[in-house]
Amino acid sequence: MRISVLLATVAAVASGCLEVQSAPPEPAELATRHFVFHDVSRLEADWYEHLVSGAEVYFDGALSVPRIHYVGHGHGDCPAPYCLDDEGEVGVFCSPLDGDCPARVAAVMADTLGPAPALLRDGLIEVLAGGLGDSDVLDGEIDRGSLDVAALLDDGTYTAARASIDPLRWELASARPAADLVRFLMDRDPRGFAVLYGRAHDLAAWRAVGGLDAVTAAWRASPPRRGRRFRLPLAECASPRVPAPPAASEVFVMAPIYARDVDAPPRRAAIGTFVVPQPSSVLVEVQSTVGGRAHFRVEPCANSAAPRFVLTRDQAEGPVAAATADLPAGRYFVVAGSDGPTFSPSELLRVKLY
Repeated sequence: MRISVLLATVAAVASGCLEVQSAPPEPAELATRHFVFHDVSRLEADWYEHLVSGAEVYFDGALSVPRIHYVGHGHGDCPAPYCLDDEGEVGVFCSPLDGDCPARVAAVMADTLGPAPALLRDGLIEVLAGGLGDSDVLDGEIDRGSLDVAALLDDGTYTAARASIDPLRWELASARPAADLVRFLMDRDPRGFAVLYGRAHDLAAWRAVGGLDAVTAAWRASPPRRGRRFRLPLAECASPRVPAPPAASEVFVMAPIYARDVDAPPRRAAIGTFVVPQPSSVLVEVQSTVGGRAHFRVEPCANSAAPRFVLTRDQAEGPVAAATADLPAGRYFVVAGSDGPTFSPSELLRVKLY
């Protein structure tokens, strides 16, 4: 796996391996449909373009994101999450060391959708940032009964409540339930949510979706979610598919992946997708060829009931990591990495799926 500050380029073979591919020098500026990137690699640029394009498709035309100037280092005079210059152009300044770059891009999308209550805005940012849904620290079932939706739709009440308790309690009692509620509303009707989002300060607007009390009751009665499984992994699940043997194809690598509740975030990772056509036992094996501890995570693209399937860096005992899990039918993404030397340009990371 060729390592730069952020990412590597590899190829994958199911029952085969991820192999090194050389990459040309990256230009200082890259332009895509939604971005002008500065000091960002092509792979990272593709990742963020997948994220924004996927969100526009998800909202079926209700979201149109403006051009974003993305600078991959430092913050300049721009505090998080983003800035507007004198001409109204959007700027995001984020280093991979910040760990929250996808959330900053998600904030641009959330604010483009409308001037929502802070409760829904913060929840939508968490959903659109994607990333890992299985936490190492806070992986329990989301407590839906603790969120007073009607009260917290008022921004003053929301701000005062957030300031009154410690961050961990806020995360469990409010932040995660709010994001879970947002995902519930999005899945019911993406375009309807987009319309509601910008008018949600007005309780009358909720009548168009059945009324606030009825919506809240339906959300609380819906199948439970745990950890961050409310996240919408748009970029992750746009990663190329690991094909069936003996075919081979390049897979999307890297991972400016959002992993805020993971003990040891995968700073260097390869990401590919695969499909389980029917409930099956799946064996994943990862091997680092530079002696680093290999580790991986397998997460569902859509099925929140899929079991946790993680072999963390702390659980890894050497350069080969392997584990098996029974997975329901569905599409998944695998995040594979190692903790080899930070600047290890010739690392070969092998991944096998059985």
